[in-house]
Amino acid sequence: MLFRSEGTSDPDPQVQLTAVNALRRLRERGGAKQLNSLLNERNPHVRAAAIRALGDLGEKDAAPRILSLLRDDSSYVRSAAAEALGKLGDRTAILPLLHVLSGEANTNDVAAGLVVGTGDKFLAELQLNQVQTKTRAVEALGVLRAPEAVEPIIDYGLDRKST
Repeated sequence: MLFRSEGTSDPDPQVQLTAVNALRRLRERGGAKQLNSLLNERNPHVRAAAIRALGDLGEKDAAPRILSLLRDDSSYVRSAAAEALGKLGDRTAILPLLHVLSGEANTNDVAAGLVVGTGDKFLAELQLNQVQTKTRAVEALGVLRAPEAVEPIIDYGLDRKST
């Protein structure tokens, strides 16, 4: 079975990704319930794909759950959530997206890196993941036409002072 009502057992993630991406391309809302159930999936790539599909399908009912995924352990999921919230036009996402833009690294990412002791390579990947997530947040804030985001966006992307 490709989709389940619970995220407890893991079928092949590649099969799930293929199905999610097919639904996304079809632009049909018939699979929205199943896509919502995948927001609980263990595999972060499957969660991120389901989020992107829900955003592309315009599933506004999924916005509150997607909003909560801005705090997910996975940077893939956080980035997809920021992107989807912009597509959904959910103005309640403005403040959380501003927080993403100004925030530090996700503490779970940092803790994971410290536990496994991956050093410089981990820090470089963490920085790249932060940039990708913040970039999606900036794009979403632009789509949401949030005037309160102008200054933080300038600070983030345009006002880089050299030292």
